[in-house]
Formats: sequence, C-alpha cells, structure tokens
Amino acid sequence: MSFDNHLRQSLIWRGFYFLTLFTSNVVLSRFLLASGSGMLFYFSTIFSLVVVVFGLSLESAFTYYASSNAIEDRKLLPIGIFWSLAITLVLYFLLPYYFSRFEKCDSYHSLLYTQYGCLYTLGILLTNYSLALFYSKGDYYLPNMAMGLLNVLFIAALFYLHFTIKNNELVMRSYFIYNLSQGLLLLLLYKFFVLHKKPLKLPHKANLQQVFKFALTCFLANLVFFLVYRIDFWFVKSNCNASDLGNYIQASKLGQMFLIIPQIIASAIFPQTATGNNADGIVAAIKALSRILLQFFMVIIILTGILGKAIFLLLFGASFNTMYWPMLLLLPGIFFLCNLTLIAAYFGGKGKVKHNLTGASIALVVVLLGNILMLKHYGIGIAAIVSTIGYGVNYLYAILQFRKHESYSWMEFIKWNKEDWNWLIKMLWNR
Repeated sequence: MSFDNHLRQSLIWRGFYFLTLFTSNVVLSRFLLASGSGMLFYFSTIFSLVVVVFGLSLESAFTYYASSNAIEDRKLLPIGIFWSLAITLVLYFLLPYYFSRFEKCDSYHSLLYTQYGCLYTLGILLTNYSLALFYSKGDYYLPNMAMGLLNVLFIAALFYLHFTIKNNELVMRSYFIYNLSQGLLLLLLYKFFVLHKKPLKLPHKANLQQVFKFALTCFLANLVFFLVYRIDFWFVKSNCNASDLGNYIQASKLGQMFLIIPQIIASAIFPQTATGNNADGIVAAIKALSRILLQFFMVIIILTGILGKAIFLLLFGASFNTMYWPMLLLLPGIFFLCNLTLIAAYFGGKGKVKHNLTGASIALVVVLLGNILMLKHYGIGIAAIVSTIGYGVNYLYAILQFRKHESYSWMEFIKWNKEDWNWLIKMLWNR
C-alpha cells in the first residue's frame, strides 16, 4: 500500500473517532460546567502524566518493531498486558499518598481518585499498546470504528446520567470507566481479529532488551514534551481560580483538536518511515502539509479573533467566558505543534528520537523560566503566551535538524503552492 493510501485510511477512520471524542468533550463540559470539567480534566492530566512516566512509551517500540517485523506482534502484546497490570497495581498503593499529601484530599476522596486513576491508567495503556499494533499492520478501520461507536454509547450514557439520575459524580465516574472499557475492547479486537487463532508467545530476553532500550529513549522525549505541553496547568491551578483553570484547560483542549489531523498523519508517518518504504513520498508530504497548515491557521486565527467569543459561549456555555484570549494566544503555538508532530514522527521512524528529546528539553526550560519570571503578573493570558513561545522554540530546533537529514530550502516550508491542495484532494478522494 502506498503512503497516500495509508494516510487516507488514517485520516478517514481516526477522523471519525476524534469527531465523536470531541462531541463527548463538549457534552461533558456543558454538564459539568467550567469548574467541574476543569477539575475532571485536571485530574485526567495528572493520570496522563502517570501514563507517560510509568508507561515508558512502550507503544513507540511496539510500532517500530512490529512495522519492521523485527519482533512478532504476538510476543509484543503480552509485554503490554503484563506491564499495564503491573503499573496499575503499583498505582493502587501510590496514588492515595499523592492525593492525601499533595492534593490535601480526605480519605474518602483519596480512595475515590485512586480508583479513577487506576481505571484511567489501565485503560489508556491498553489502548496505546493495542493501537500501536493495529497501526503497525496498517489497520485504521477496525480500532477507530470500535472506539467511535463506544464514544456514541458513552455520550448516550452521559445524557441518561445527567437528566435521569442527575448525579455529576456518576458522570465523572463514568468517564474513567469508559477509558477502561476502551482499552479492553481494543485488546480483545486485536487478539480475535488480527491474531486470530495464533496463541500469544512469551518474548525472549533479547526481545525485552530491544523493546525497553528503544522505548526508554522515546519515553524521555515524550515525558519532557508532556511537561512542555502540560506544566502550565499546574501554574494556572496554583495562581488562578477554578473558573479560570476550567477556561484555560478548555482552550488548551480545543487547541488539541487542531492537533488531531497532524497526529493522525503522524500515525501513518511513523510506521511507514520505520519500514524504510515510501521515503520520498513521506518527506514530500511533510513539506506540503506544513504549507497547508500555515494557510489553514492564518484563516483560523482571523476567524477566532472575529467570532471566537460568541462561538465559545454558544458551544460550551456561559461559564466559559474567559477562554477567548487564551485560545487566541495559543493558536500560533498550536500551529508550531502541528508541524512538530509530523517531524517528530519522522525522527521516531528513523530511530533519531534524540532530536525529539533535545528539542523538547530546550522548550521545557523556556516554558519553566517564562512562567516563573511572570508569576507577579500571572494570568491565563500570560500562561498562553509563554506556552506559545516554548512551542515555537521546539519547532525551530526540529526543522533545523530536519534540514540536516533532508535537503530543502526554507521557502519549501512556507511558500504557497496550488499543487499542495490538488495533492490533498486527490489523496483524500482517490479510491
């Protein structure tokens, strides 16, 4: 299958999943309001950090070795299952201490949030590992169709809980149960539809060494980048009120929606680069998409400046009345992240993860210093500006390294070209 075909399948089916995911996010935000959804997504961010730290980015190693057929998928899957269960067991004993010591929760809420954390962590780890194997096989339809339909069921459950039972605590709990259900569903689908009757096999010691060596390098890069992209949440929570936290996190999550397409594309770039196939097509696609993204974000920034306030209030409700400026200020940074996502996938497939790690480390220093230096004048607008600067520094480093691997002029990343849109339309609609 050509790279364009991989890209098209990824865009169509992952696009369907993310559309349903966005809808569930809107429903949650309207039901829980800014303060409630802010705390939900804040705790989800904490659990996401747990996933990044303890998950060790094994999914990157799974994609790399399964795509190149260096290690059988039926040897990789048991690693993911065992690791997910082991980490969840460890967290069951660690999280109560965190919530009582650092979040100042009473014993009831410490136990409740620990349960949430275990459900979320186990579900996301199983999801990540299963998706890595699906995508390494070029299968974008089955997992994303399944997750999309699960999102539809989750949205229906949210309406039932909110309007019939009228219990927001159950709404929050259902969110974490949903994450676990997703992971288990994907695991079962891979076992019965991809592996079929092939039994799982225990990996050899050499396989484990290969997987963890590659994963640890990716882990460091992903951990640092996670902090670059999320550390502002802790600064905002410490220096702003709950409503501003909810507005800022919602602006950030809305910005993540713009990352969906680049992430979908990256899920095709990484395994295809790892196989060594379609090299010229991949590089050409990265350049063309960068030019398209520049034009797209210019339009989005203008429209947000004109219509943003009204749209945000209409979409999320009256409690989200301060997310306009953070959203507008974050958009240039989101543009940098979109391009960075494509180049980072290229480096990952080439085994050059050190470039991702170095760039993210530089950006983290910039974001930390920027937030600390601006504490006296801190607000969600300042947080957005500092984050955008950090993302820009990371992107600049990435394209400098990319230029060393692939010869190109700077104009190839920014010069408008009608052929880019012709290629995009052909890629999307050609059967």
